[in-house]
Amino acid sequence: MQDREEAEKQANFNTWHKEPVLKTPSPFEKQMSVIYTHEVFKKFQVEVLGLPGTRIFKETKDNQITTFEISDFEKNEEFVVEWDASKEEISCLCRSFEFNGWISL
Repeated sequence: MQDREEAEKQANFNTWHKEPVLKTPSPFEKQMSVIYTHEVFKKFQVEVLGLPGTRIFKETKDNQITTFEISDFEKNEEFVVEWDASKEEISCLCRSFEFNGWISL
């Protein structure tokens, strides 16, 4: 019990006095690094590493079609992706998202 308490005190100290190592250029990862404790952040990082440094912004929704703007920070590129709910299809002119499956709906 005492070891567990000591480990918790050390984790709290590290959270307040040390910055965790960022593994991607994602602004989302950076933001979460200051919100989560280090232990929770490490678990979060496992999920983040599955995604490239991207930002997904919902632009419009028109009946069955939803349009997203995707920014790839690593490649400094932007894409427009459409999701057709009636057909359950995602499309992009570059076809990158159909092959990589970056959008999780």
